[in-house]
Amino acid sequence: MFITCQRPTTHTDLTMHFEKRVQWIRVYLTEEAAQRKIPLNSSQTVTAGGWSFCMARTEEGIFALGPRCPHQGFKWGGASCQDGFIVCPLHRFGFNLKNGKGQGMHVETFPVEVRKDGVFVGVERRVFVW
Repeated sequence: MFITCQRPTTHTDLTMHFEKRVQWIRVYLTEEAAQRKIPLNSSQTVTAGGWSFCMARTEEGIFALGPRCPHQGFKWGGASCQDGFIVCPLHRFGFNLKNGKGQGMHVETFPVEVRKDGVFVGVERRVFVW
């Protein structure tokens, strides 16, 4: 038995490509657990699914950021939150919890979803699709 393969005739016939997909990582089993572990207007460093995050909680909700201040790499864990900003305990630089901007620098932010089965952080990944 012979199997024949047809080569694509145009570039648009190729189906291999990269796509951005969000992987959701559970960081707390319940919203109540997150509220117990993160004091209001404060933060905590969490490691889950091979990732480290700074989880912050304010009256507006729960936020996820990269684990370190971009200024000198100081860990955010325990940093206070004021007026929608996380404030680095080392030099008092503030960064917006929603978009990561502050002091001419930027800290990575991640989407957070509170669901019945826990609190999840979304991590964007590039995957190769056939």
